[in-house]
Amino acid sequence: DWLRHRRLDRAMIIKTLPFFALALIFGIIAMSGKQQALLITPWWQKFLLAPVSTFFYVGKIVWPTNLSVLYPYAQEIKWSSPDILLAGTALDALLIAAFFLRKRARWFAVTLVIFLLALAPSFFNIVRISEVYVASDRYAYLAAIPIFAVVAVGINRLYARLSSRPLRMSIVTACVLILGVFAFLSHRQSRTWRDSESLFLNTVRAQPEAISARVNLAAAYIESGNYGDALQHLKAAEAMGAMLFFHPQPQNNFLRERIKRHGLFNSLGVILDDAIVAAILATLRSDCTYVPL
Repeated sequence: DWLRHRRLDRAMIIKTLPFFALALIFGIIAMSGKQQALLITPWWQKFLLAPVSTFFYVGKIVWPTNLSVLYPYAQEIKWSSPDILLAGTALDALLIAAFFLRKRARWFAVTLVIFLLALAPSFFNIVRISEVYVASDRYAYLAAIPIFAVVAVGINRLYARLSSRPLRMSIVTACVLILGVFAFLSHRQSRTWRDSESLFLNTVRAQPEAISARVNLAAAYIESGNYGDALQHLKAAEAMGAMLFFHPQPQNNFLRERIKRHGLFNSLGVILDDAIVAAILATLRSDCTYVPL
């Protein structure tokens, strides 16, 4: 409404209240499911990492390479870190520019605000188990819409201004080629979700420092009987800080059901019910013992 210069009056507020109410309800539901993740890290770490996450998402939207299910942030979170300092300064500059250009270029301010609001949930959800993550692909889907909308409007206006047919056809051809390339890359990326092994193997290749990916890849290898590769990735995970342990009594039904199928693996530890795997892990850690479940 503000973008289209509509007046903000009582009728407009009443019209939008149901949408705000639904957003509030689902926001509370989402936050209640992430209480543990919200409490693990202090608010100032989330604040410092937010600009880094913002530009990481922009980079992946513009140039979607090395995509994976996990994007760990291995550096120390402090204001003096070069990437945090640079990203924070750049985001401040964009916000200041949006404020001063709010009358002459409303589209810029609206695009930036919608993009940040769509990404906001990811800023609070930076920790899973013991790892800090700078981004998750699923948060970029909605946030990318305003960026693509601006690009589409810009291309449409450029096309309308051109009177030359060859130039117009060149724009159409370029758009079709770009969409074709992205369609091919999307299809190829979707194949990495074929099974757990392909998913986490792709993640390890794209993000070698992802502990959870290595442990989950080891889980897939163990399930298929490939103990040699499993041991290799478990060793790498432990070298990066993962702890391996056996737990005789999982605390909830989800863990118990998961263990019945193929064991539970995460970045804090490995819960196993396979004596063969236990013997393999004994070569990794002398204090590893097998506890039957």
